[in-house]
Amino acid sequence: RLKVASVSVARLKGKLKDAFRRGKGMNLKKFITELQPVLRGWINYFRLSEVKGIFEELDGWIRRRLRCVLWRQWKRRYTRAKRMMKYGISESRAWKSVSNGRGPWWNSGASHMNQAFPKKFFDRLELVSLLDTILMFTNNSRTAVYGTVRTVVWEDGGREPSSYSMKNEISPPISPPQHMISPCYYHVPQGSIQPVP
Repeated sequence: RLKVASVSVARLKGKLKDAFRRGKGMNLKKFITELQPVLRGWINYFRLSEVKGIFEELDGWIRRRLRCVLWRQWKRRYTRAKRMMKYGISESRAWKSVSNGRGPWWNSGASHMNQAFPKKFFDRLELVSLLDTILMFTNNSRTAVYGTVRTVVWEDGGREPSSYSMKNEISPPISPPQHMISPCYYHVPQGSIQPVP
């Protein structure tokens, strides 16, 4: 089975790490827009891969990096708590989370940040999902090979052959014309004519 080599994954992560360092002070939407060409080019190159697990793993890693960027941008505990409350975290949990003494990377993978900024949040910002893209390539490839599937509906509206009775549709046997069933003859040397069975 075709799969992405580990060295290629490491090379992509290295390129993205450099981008994340440059994007610490950028607007998140603008930063994601700048990531699009890198992600689209990489997934197009490996679109024939049959092992999908690595794409799901990379998607999670990218989203965690983006949450880490947000956590660093907020800086102060008050700002972090207010931001999380804005995105659905309760006040008590938000203040407990910002007071845990952990670093940005740990918090970016914690449940409070995952709840506040799930996958659908980044989908709205048009972040390229590697897994969704590779699945789209796979589905399009299958459609091209096998074509579209069409539903057969019988005359009575049913979707099963058993719902359509064929007994009344069978035509009676047709008798051939009389001249087609008459005996055939051939001449014999004596000149007499005998029927051929």
